[in-house]
Amino acid sequence: MVFQSVTNYPTLNNSSAYKNFTSKNLNQQQEFSALEHQTEKKHVKAGAFLGSALGVATTTAMIAKKQGYSLNPMKIMSSKLKNWAIFNINKDKKVKYETGEILSLGAASVAGGFAGGAITDDKKNIKAKARESLNQLVGNILIPIGAIGGTGLVYSDMKLKSGKSIQKIVTDAMPQLKSTNKAAKIINGVVKAIPTLTVTAAALVTGIVTGNKVSNFINEKIYKKEIERDIKATDFAPHLDDVCLAASIMAPKSTFWSAVARFVPVVLTVPGYEAGSATEK
Repeated sequence: MVFQSVTNYPTLNNSSAYKNFTSKNLNQQQEFSALEHQTEKKHVKAGAFLGSALGVATTTAMIAKKQGYSLNPMKIMSSKLKNWAIFNINKDKKVKYETGEILSLGAASVAGGFAGGAITDDKKNIKAKARESLNQLVGNILIPIGAIGGTGLVYSDMKLKSGKSIQKIVTDAMPQLKSTNKAAKIINGVVKAIPTLTVTAAALVTGIVTGNKVSNFINEKIYKKEIERDIKATDFAPHLDDVCLAASIMAPKSTFWSAVARFVPVVLTVPGYEAGSATEK
């Protein structure tokens, strides 16, 4: 009886409904693959990277100048490297990467990467680069950073009637050890940080997932194609900026996070490179 039931499956597999189902899934997979595919051409990869790096470097210089640093080569050469702009980790003099700065760097990265890739690649791959550019801008930069920035405004910046922020109220309510020894201080610090870390992680994950869904939706509307682009490992590379942005909001006096933030311009070359090296499969 078991073997007889198994022999009925070919009839089901040949049905019209099954063919439509598999055809739809195959089309979805083809669109997914086309959007994800990256070129194997080294000169296109180089063009995408150089374009992204140039966009990020130019914007970084403009941010540094706006925050009081000179771009005069002679002044830069005459000062110690550790005291200039992106290399300075002093909490009072460091270049600040907040919501506006990170959005500017991300946009410059994608624009530069797209331009560099478009110049060095075949015209048939322009649409693929445009789709990935939109995905990077919306899914990996605008919405995740907006989620972190908005969360910071509500959680740590907004003052309630008591004059305290939500972060202050929650942090003060966390249980603490009464001991004053070094181990107790470390434990107390970790316990106080738990709510902030939880809120930050929730905002970041929500931003990434929402950004991915929104970018898929927009791409489908523009290009009239059903696209289901899953989150890739490289999508998380530019989110060091989100972590640093959250840290600057939640722990503005931390020397450690000041040092980590120096790498924000570097990691933000990733979305531009991804956009510029995208190709039709």
